[in-house]
Amino acid sequence: FVVVSVGGLVVLGRHTLSQVLVALGLGAADWTAWYRLFNQGRLDVETLQATLLAQAAADLPATGPIVVGVDATQLPRSSRRFPGCGYTVQGRTPKWRRGIHLAQRFVGVSLLLPRSAAGDSRAVPLRWALLRTAKTTTMGDEPERTEVQGAQALVRWTRRHLDVAGRAAQPLLVLGDGAYSTAGMLRGMPERTLLFARCAKNRALFALPSYRVAGRGRQPRYGERGPTPTDTLHTATGWRRVAFLVRGRPVTVTVAVTGPWLVKPAPFHPLLLVVVKGVDRGRGPTRRQRDPQFFLTSVVMTSEDEWTLPVPLPDLVAWAWQRWEVEVMHRELKSSFGVGELQAFSVRGAATTVAWAVWLYALLVVTGYRTWGYAPPPGPDRGAWWRPRRWSVGRVLHAVRAELERLVAGPPRAGASR
Repeated sequence: FVVVSVGGLVVLGRHTLSQVLVALGLGAADWTAWYRLFNQGRLDVETLQATLLAQAAADLPATGPIVVGVDATQLPRSSRRFPGCGYTVQGRTPKWRRGIHLAQRFVGVSLLLPRSAAGDSRAVPLRWALLRTAKTTTMGDEPERTEVQGAQALVRWTRRHLDVAGRAAQPLLVLGDGAYSTAGMLRGMPERTLLFARCAKNRALFALPSYRVAGRGRQPRYGERGPTPTDTLHTATGWRRVAFLVRGRPVTVTVAVTGPWLVKPAPFHPLLLVVVKGVDRGRGPTRRQRDPQFFLTSVVMTSEDEWTLPVPLPDLVAWAWQRWEVEVMHRELKSSFGVGELQAFSVRGAATTVAWAVWLYALLVVTGYRTWGYAPPPGPDRGAWWRPRRWSVGRVLHAVRAELERLVAGPPRAGASR
């Protein structure tokens, strides 16, 4: 396992298992034992993921919320018979003419490392879950589940292992897009877990019930319907300016918080609406434009009929901007790290190869953070006129490969030419 993991870091080109063996100098040997490593369940993926979470949690502050992001992604496939594969929307086609392709759909939970003073963070993928429907190919005993059901299972897994790691007193803040601001997601959240997710601009919101019905019968669970998130943009009061840094650049937004509100059918999960005004100023090449953003967040009841945000508003909005690190992670996993390229000839192998590649990427990110923080590595840079402000996964790979080369070749000998 250690040997093949090293090969996964030094391989160039496509990240297939055969190319990994060629990079290790084992291309002429028998390959069957290496394929059995994945196809016969010799890797304890659960232990790998739990250990990684415990190690990454050691770098988090002892107070404040632990922030994770949930999001879905696709791995394109070429065969309809591939386990867990089905037709889904092709994300690279234009919105006005959607296409389809064969792919596996996954939902993953990613830990966001501590935000630096300059507004930097990194996403560490912890665990992925396959999403299946009745029309996708079967994949062993993987059940059919929706994106929300998969996200709920991953959040519960994260909360349980954080408790084991001694982080039971810290709340878990879950960041998500509009797919997770649903009543089903709210009802399935574990204890000591907060949600901060985008919502639609026309989302139906209801006030808390303000009266009781006399006599017998069920009491009302919802009050009158409130304004939509878009209507909040036209109010003149309740706005405040929030400033923070994102990847070294100052960002100032205008924010309003209203509520508490309820969404149907989740009457026992009050929420606050956070509205971020858009930006449209300048003309031509200097024009800056950003659409307004709407978020629903869990609330904390401080006293009777008094509700407050679980996290200070500047921190909450700053973490919402950091959710982009999850998208960056997905791009690096599929474009430069080769997730989904390893061959798999069984149901177990198809699941294990993806989990192993995601775990290897996460291990690389944690190693880079513990070694350099967020700053670029010391030493000369390839560009004479430009220096990156933080390291990339490619730079970490270069450093790991250089270190492995020094370990194999040994110290340079006197008079030897390189």
